Amino acid sequence: MIVLDLESAALPADQLALVKPEFLPAANLRDPEKIKASIAEKEAAWLERAALSPLTGQILAIGTLHEGEIHIDTADEDEMLMNVWRCWNQGARFCGFNVKDFDFRFMVTRSRILNIPVPPDLFAGRYWNSLRIIDLMEVFCCFSRETSGFSLDAICRACGLGGKPEGVSGKDFARLFSENREAALEYIRNDLRLTAALAARLGVV
Repeated sequence: MIVLDLESAALPADQLALVKPEFLPAANLRDPEKIKASIAEKEAAWLERAALSPLTGQILAIGTLHEGEIHIDTADEDEMLMNVWRCWNQGARFCGFNVKDFDFRFMVTRSRILNIPVPPDLFAGRYWNSLRIIDLMEVFCCFSRETSGFSLDAICRACGLGGKPEGVSGKDFARLFSENREAALEYIRNDLRLTAALAARLGVV
């Protein structure tokens, strides 16, 4: 079983411009300055979340933990993706936290955008291949759709397994990666260790 964790960043400004939506002000505004501020607020919120969407974000790093060994890939995005699909095609099984809705969805969508072939057996009909992709959030939450508040950090702290470093979250990763590369890599290592510890607690092997 390979524990996987993906970290992303917003696309460069010229690429973001290609998919930038039209931002409309709140309908009740008439004052030009308030209209301008409303549009700016919506654009800022969109930019803040750009790293979290495969349409507006890109992969900065993919960390894996297998048989006690951690590897962090920071190559070109297309190379990172091909490396993961190569492991998949060799029969690897993966687990992660929210790995279906974020990590794998991100990798598949980015592969399609970059014209990289995606293994067809990632899916079983309209669902993910759950024999080879284990989502620990699903397992912990008993496959309920009610997952609000059930973050990796919160669950691991509740279980006494440790937690993420204070004051740092996934949305800060791009800045950290740019300013302090080693701290960014240690953030991934910690996430991988937490995920592996939760997998062991849940009996996922």
